[in-house]
Amino acid sequence: MRRFFLRMTFVLTTLAAVFPLQSFAEDFRIENRVFFDKDANPTSESVTVFRDGIVYDFLKKPAEVTILDKTAEKVILLNQSHKIRTEVSGKQLDAVLSPLKEAAAKSKDPLMSFYGEPLFSESFDPVRNELTLTSPLVSYRVACVTAESSAVASQFRDFSDWLAKVNTLLAAGARLPYPRFKLNEALEKREMVPKEVTLTLTNISKGKENDKKNPLQITHRTEHVFEYKLTAEDGERLRKAKEQMSSFKLVTIDEFRKKTK
Repeated sequence: MRRFFLRMTFVLTTLAAVFPLQSFAEDFRIENRVFFDKDANPTSESVTVFRDGIVYDFLKKPAEVTILDKTAEKVILLNQSHKIRTEVSGKQLDAVLSPLKEAAAKSKDPLMSFYGEPLFSESFDPVRNELTLTSPLVSYRVACVTAESSAVASQFRDFSDWLAKVNTLLAAGARLPYPRFKLNEALEKREMVPKEVTLTLTNISKGKENDKKNPLQITHRTEHVFEYKLTAEDGERLRKAKEQMSSFKLVTIDEFRKKTK
């Protein structure tokens, strides 16, 4: 019996060495819609496909694809209108974010400072499956569902963290990703994924209306629909993205930003 367990330990160790953890990643898809403030129509729509440990996020408008290759520690960006691509490593992202975080910590603007060093009060309602992260300036309210597996919760957190970093890099004046990191961590800890995320920013301007009695608030709401079976359309999306990864012209991240403003 002891020999059997020793042999099984050897086999499992060997498998782990030959097949990295990513090989056991789950395949699933998410349909996403983003709403700004009280708009009835979404300002952004996308489909995110998790396939063989690689994540493909297909933005509807503009027609762009964000590809996270966790094993290679890089993100590939495709712009289908200009037929260009760029690649950004995790080290490059961190090199950009580090000085921004330092500057935010020194900022006299309360919101900027908070985004550099976020501190939330966290609570969870198990009856409503609602997670809240609150602060005077920034708050999240999340309608959650239990993930299909702990692997799904982990994969979603990884991708969401990376996407938050990339958005900061690409969009001028974009918010720093650190508050979102806190939310992603809280979700994974409970092995849950978001069905709806409402982000509320309070007192973000210095107008006269911005006082304690009538604070200015802006909300962003994101809807997520998780499905654990890929579609034929997803297969076609992946096929085209793989072709474009080799056929589109490779440009620097600066060139990519200029052309895709």
